[in-house]
Amino acid sequence: MWVRSSGQVGTSSYTVYIRGTVPKESDHTMFFDYHLTDFVSVGTTGMRIGLKDVVPQNWPAAARLTG
Repeated sequence: MWVRSSGQVGTSSYTVYIRGTVPKESDHTMFFDYHLTDFVSVGTTGMRIGLKDVVPQNWPAAARLTG
């Protein structure tokens, strides 16, 4: 919902599907595909989309996230 001091001026939404794959079990490298669909914007919006991949660390401290 987009709001100004005068009240609501618009709404926007979209759907994100994320597919994660691990091609080699021995490698432990992960790949992610992002698909954005179902864009809807009504009224005045400042809709901008920015995705940032964040993988919470729950592996041994010696492992490093790259990419």
